[in-house]
Amino acid sequence: MSKSKWSFFKDEDLMQHFRKGENVAFDELYHRYYSKIYHYILHSTSLSKPDARDILHDVFTKIIEKKKSFDSSKKFSVWIYTLVNNECRNAYKHSLVKEKSKAEIEKMMKNDNSRSLEIEQSKKIRLAVKNLNPIHKQVFLLRFNFGFSIKETANILDISEGTVKSRLFNCIQLLNKQELISEMKLK
Repeated sequence: MSKSKWSFFKDEDLMQHFRKGENVAFDELYHRYYSKIYHYILHSTSLSKPDARDILHDVFTKIIEKKKSFDSSKKFSVWIYTLVNNECRNAYKHSLVKEKSKAEIEKMMKNDNSRSLEIEQSKKIRLAVKNLNPIHKQVFLLRFNFGFSIKETANILDISEGTVKSRLFNCIQLLNKQELISEMKLK
């Protein structure tokens, strides 16, 4: 099966075409981000798979509704993950968040090998990350599992860069106390 012409466009260009009414550009964005966002929702919250799909649906609906508000000079990935984070936050506020099981976290760490952490992954680290408080866990996952910069993480979570650095520092201190890691870069 050959790739469509849209598969060669950058995300930001696809949004420009979608804003002009070319819905096929939206289809390409949907296919690029559906799985990534679905897994992010599952792994950064305690939502069930059906609830994660509901949030995913809400995110793509918001993209359609807010397509005119997208600033094409900004990265699309940061914008969409900001929408995702806001929807997850809303779900949390509505008491939809439940405790994640150990199996889900181990599955997440195995599935995310392609986006591996900057440190040697081990069972102890996965368990320690599982036990982080939710606000620290979100920062840790966005920075090290999904590879967002400090600035992008701050934008996604709607917090200052200093707060991101502070939360990362606290995570690393906790892991260091447990003698799980020796060094973590906060670039």
